[in-house]
Amino acid sequence: MAESAPARFYGVVYDRDIMNASSATQDAQFALMRKAGVQTVRRVFSWDAAQPTQGQPPNFADTDALVARAARNNIEILPIVMYAPAWARQSADDPASPPRDNADYVAFLDALVARYGPNGSFWAEHTDVPKRPLRTCRSGTSRSCPTSGLTRTGRRATASSCMRHTTG
Repeated sequence: MAESAPARFYGVVYDRDIMNASSATQDAQFALMRKAGVQTVRRVFSWDAAQPTQGQPPNFADTDALVARAARNNIEILPIVMYAPAWARQSADDPASPPRDNADYVAFLDALVARYGPNGSFWAEHTDVPKRPLRTCRSGTSRSCPTSGLTRTGRRATASSCMRHTTG
């Protein structure tokens, strides 16, 4: 007898044209994915798009919409955290350049956890959205970064540990 697929096994990559489609089209796509049995959506969370200017806090408007859509359809998100902004790159002219300083990347990961983790500000601000905190992320190297159970004092150690595993 064949073994069952693990929970959250069936997923899709959510990118390209659909990311720029209207809200109504994206809502319809998430409803179709839910009906088709999709349980996980893999999506790039671009650091460059969220924080293009050094010293400014990240703008999570685009990811807020995605997180809300997914939560409303009982679909888990696997964020792929990539693309350092020009100000943070080793080579400012190379969009695929790694960060110059891992501490900047860790700070962005901390901001993601503070926004979408189990005690994230997103859930407090959107009480109408079912709470489905992000539990894992992947860096551009496709290594896992666990986010479950993080606390304000524990976030940096966990993000720093993830960086050690993903960058070196």
